[in-house]
Amino acid sequence: MPTKLSVFAKDDDKKYDKKSFLAACRFGLKLLYKNEVLQEEGLPLFELKPTVKSVSLQVIKNLQNAKQQKGTYKDYIRVLEKEIIPQLGSLYIQNLRLREITDFFHNKQARSPTRITIAKTAFDKIFNYAELNNIILQRDRPNLSKLETDKDLTPEYVCFRDDDIDFVNSNINSFISNSRNKKTKENRELFKYYINFLQTTGVRTGEEATGILWKHIFISKAKSDRIVIKIEKGKIATGKNKTREICIDQNTIENLLELLMFQMGKNIYSIKQYNAFDSRPTEPIENFEVGHKNLIKLIKMFKLENQPIFSRKDIKTNQNNMY
Repeated sequence: MPTKLSVFAKDDDKKYDKKSFLAACRFGLKLLYKNEVLQEEGLPLFELKPTVKSVSLQVIKNLQNAKQQKGTYKDYIRVLEKEIIPQLGSLYIQNLRLREITDFFHNKQARSPTRITIAKTAFDKIFNYAELNNIILQRDRPNLSKLETDKDLTPEYVCFRDDDIDFVNSNINSFISNSRNKKTKENRELFKYYINFLQTTGVRTGEEATGILWKHIFISKAKSDRIVIKIEKGKIATGKNKTREICIDQNTIENLLELLMFQMGKNIYSIKQYNAFDSRPTEPIENFEVGHKNLIKLIKMFKLENQPIFSRKDIKTNQNNMY
């Protein structure tokens, strides 16, 4: 039976109130009938005292069925399913107070500002649903602005030591040569240029680096002897400035020239249009200014402007028989 009802008399009562007893029976019959109908329709059963779990499940359902899906919805659902329901699900929603929520955050292992904000918003959505559906009153709603949490304002980052970098550099070639097939070998060769690029530029891993196109590399307008890279993706895209530019050194330029040669599948010094460059194609690039001008010319020559710099060989534009 979905719901169990009990009628208790006070210890000092000698007689039961017949009217109250009959009213309780009528209410109980209506409640049982309502739950039977809801059960037949596959809907959640009516609860005299809804729990945190039952309300959270309705919030999750609303988030999943929202017409306009936001990226943070998945985070709210994860917090509700994996953290709030397991820890607080059995509580009646009316008993979810500031003390219980504070204890929840004190027991939370990941306490970065972002995770704290996501969890607070998840609680807000629980109380919004409960208030909107007359489960709680506005005056019974905890004020989360008074919530005190221990935030990890300075999360610990594991930094590479010089020994770690030396180990990677000394083993990368054997890592490439031990590839099982051509595709794996190409990915590992591309990875070599990727880690060298990160090491010399300080660009963040992930989308910030992989989102760079060849057209984002250009000669600085302020100083013609400098070359810059424009960052548009990753964490910077959600910030105030949206983009940032970084100056790159000769080591980075040489790495990019080698990367370009790898992607095109040819030695750039063997192309017929060698007279387009500021140095003899058989000579090594020693001058910084000459090197960066050659890089820009190559990007335009092969029409690579709209390609990601770390794209695979089989994802490239038409070479127009440049060789």
